[in-house]
Amino acid sequence: MKMLPRSLQSSTAHRRDRNRRLWLRGRGMRGLVWIRLGILAMLSLTLAVTVEAQGQLSRSLERLSSEMVDLFPKVEGDVVKVTGNQVFITLGAPDNIREGMELALFRKGDEFKHPLTGAVLGRYEEDLGVLIIQQVSESYSSGTVRPAKPNVTARAGDKARITKGKIPLALLPLRGDLPEWVSRDEVLERLRLSLEQTGRFQVTAADNIRVYLAEKGLKPDEPLSENALRRMAQDQRVTYAVMPRTRQIGNETALEVSLTGLTHQSTLMTSSAMLAEPESMVRAPAPDSPRGGGPEVRSGLFKEPRKLPPAYRLDLSTLDLGKTMKEIIALPFITTSMDVCGIIAAASEDIIVTDGKKVLVYQLTGEQVEFVDEYIPSVASRLLTVQCADLDKNPGQEIIVNQYINNAFDTSILTYRNGHLQVLQEHIDVLLVALDTNGDGINDTVWGQPYDLDDFFATGRATLYAVDNGRLQRQGRVQVPKVFRATGVAMADLSGDGRRDVVMIDDSHQMRVFRGQQQLYRTSDRVGGSYSVAEVMRRTTGGVTHAFPYFMEPWMAVADLDGNGREDVIVPRNQRTLGGVFSNVNIFGGGDVAVLSYSDFGYSVTAITPQFDGVVSGVAILRQRAYPAFIVGVSQGTLWGGGNSLLLMSRRP
Repeated sequence: MKMLPRSLQSSTAHRRDRNRRLWLRGRGMRGLVWIRLGILAMLSLTLAVTVEAQGQLSRSLERLSSEMVDLFPKVEGDVVKVTGNQVFITLGAPDNIREGMELALFRKGDEFKHPLTGAVLGRYEEDLGVLIIQQVSESYSSGTVRPAKPNVTARAGDKARITKGKIPLALLPLRGDLPEWVSRDEVLERLRLSLEQTGRFQVTAADNIRVYLAEKGLKPDEPLSENALRRMAQDQRVTYAVMPRTRQIGNETALEVSLTGLTHQSTLMTSSAMLAEPESMVRAPAPDSPRGGGPEVRSGLFKEPRKLPPAYRLDLSTLDLGKTMKEIIALPFITTSMDVCGIIAAASEDIIVTDGKKVLVYQLTGEQVEFVDEYIPSVASRLLTVQCADLDKNPGQEIIVNQYINNAFDTSILTYRNGHLQVLQEHIDVLLVALDTNGDGINDTVWGQPYDLDDFFATGRATLYAVDNGRLQRQGRVQVPKVFRATGVAMADLSGDGRRDVVMIDDSHQMRVFRGQQQLYRTSDRVGGSYSVAEVMRRTTGGVTHAFPYFMEPWMAVADLDGNGREDVIVPRNQRTLGGVFSNVNIFGGGDVAVLSYSDFGYSVTAITPQFDGVVSGVAILRQRAYPAFIVGVSQGTLWGGGNSLLLMSRRP
């Protein structure tokens, strides 16, 4: 029902008063709008200047990268003469051949055809080795050969070409000073990305080279000797080095980049780009400036931004870590679970092990191991697994200790503070597993699985957990495969498409790969197996109480081992033995370490160690090192109880 105003006069006065209020409010609103527009304009100007600065730097680095790409055309020539180890080919200066280049030597064989259509698909090729160019003329080049096999030699009629694949480069640390508006890390990271985005190079980052040089006792800001460069080429498996340095030209800074062949050391190219600061660059106020009134940030409060784990270049078909393994410590007990990460500090290499009764932490420095501390639960319980996890985002990771007592889970979380292991949280009633869900090499996502009175594992159930107000709290349900168990599980980008699949060991000790609920792969071989077991006492129908064993699985390591952009999964693989006749010996005997990988031909499992005379209780990768160093734990029980373990470390292949 509509209500009409009492009189036209009162209505008119009402509208006049309302319009006046709206006009006054409009003036205030217009003032606020102008203020906001002014702030947005200032922010836009600052952003535009910053983007322009970054754009200028990116364009300079892209030009330098493009010049390097031009040095490696996809050309092919003939071998016309061989004199001893000296080989002459029909490629010369017009083909962009330069001294110090390395070309692939090969011999063409018979054609191979499609079995159904008969179409010629290509020719077989025999790899003869590498031709290292030492002399270049207009019509030919010559050099020496590094043969692929001892008894293989080149002859006239063979072929030489610059590889069509990605060329391995090492990006050396930047020498010289930079202007204040750009950081050293930013220049190196942008240069690395610019080189890799050409699609022609595979770059070993400057951080990895810096770590490598430090391990060799070399200073990264000093020139390297020929022997050091030659050794780096062998150790890092790179062919060329990109050497950046800065030079002062008047009041400006120039970035100079040299590309050098590492075997026959010769500079292939040197080019420069000016690092010009934009005139209107806006700088943050200095710490002692009156405008810089922000809170003081103390070192160590925040971690450096995470870097992606390195991609190695191992040949999985021939890799044998047994040739490089070294014993670093012998332990007088059976290791039932282990993991490796930075517990004491973000950059430290700490080994965490358990014998089922206590947790022990050892620090690794080089190849030396030192005991740090141990944790013994206040109530006797069975410690099932230990695993590293970054839960509070502070320097140093935490340790998840999955415990079992009185037919229930009683999980704890440990941290290292004030020189000792301390309990961060305890009495968590689920089995926890930490996963790397974003591919940075850090397990910082935690799933939990409750206890099942009938089956121990609540198979197919999982809940997401996260730290809230200093404690790990339930967040919501996670969709997992129906066979999921919170043991022996990892996430990996096996296919290289950026999607991370769940990789797990099922209750029949077969490895499975899942994308969501869809199973992508299942091994025919058995993997996993460990000494970690929870015994559940149950009364049978006849009124007799029996112990039912439930075995935990070892943790898997994930890394791109062969540098193909697809992550690989490294897993212990133990063999069944005495079927539980001797409880201490376990149902698993000797084992090895295998790698699950994916290629264009599908999934494959490859052994990378020999068979050990004991149970492989864990495997991990030392991610701080410039080369792929593995830690492998091997345990051996005795018939009369007890046993011992060895921790082994692989050296540089």
